[in-house]
Amino acid sequence: MSIKIPKLPHLPKKLLRNLGICSAGAATISILALLVEQSTLILLIPPFGATCFIIFFLPQSPFANPSSIIGSHLLTTSIGLLCQTQLGDHWWVYGLSVGLAMLGMQLTKTMHPPAAGNPLFILMQAPSTWPAALVPIGLCSLLLALTSYTYRQIILYRLQRPRQRQSTLVQVKLQLFMVYAAHLRYSLHSTALISGIIAVSSLYFINVHHIRP
Repeated sequence: MSIKIPKLPHLPKKLLRNLGICSAGAATISILALLVEQSTLILLIPPFGATCFIIFFLPQSPFANPSSIIGSHLLTTSIGLLCQTQLGDHWWVYGLSVGLAMLGMQLTKTMHPPAAGNPLFILMQAPSTWPAALVPIGLCSLLLALTSYTYRQIILYRLQRPRQRQSTLVQVKLQLFMVYAAHLRYSLHSTALISGIIAVSSLYFINVHHIRP
């Protein structure tokens, strides 16, 4: 007597794609959370969840640009720290900090909507030193930017793949290498931006610390 094995329901491709994207976002945040447990150099903040949504669901959006991810998170965090140290914890400071963050991202062309919530997170926490907040958020933003950049290149390769069916593995590797080399300047700019902001913030904090009795 043969046993009939019921057929598994066929899942739509769109549903499988969405499940895969959600799994990638969950894995990214899980890795960051693991780094939080293992090191004090990483700070996990709520806006990073929204950043993951943009990275994986809107990879072609300018909001998912790696330079925008790094620049916006560092800029808005700096604005939050500046408002916290200079203006205090008043009700109007919350709105002012978000407004300045929006203006700063617009002027620097580093628009990334989730980063607008960074000043609120900073103001809701106990007062902290600039390096203690900027370094962890900078490192975490850098990891998210690398994730976004890699995912964008994978999407770009998949879109071009039907036209390159005759490409060999060596040719594919060469093409990916050329793409990374062409965008190397974005990585250099991001690194310079992180180093500059951290250096200036550290000097600022040291001066304030020595001036206060």
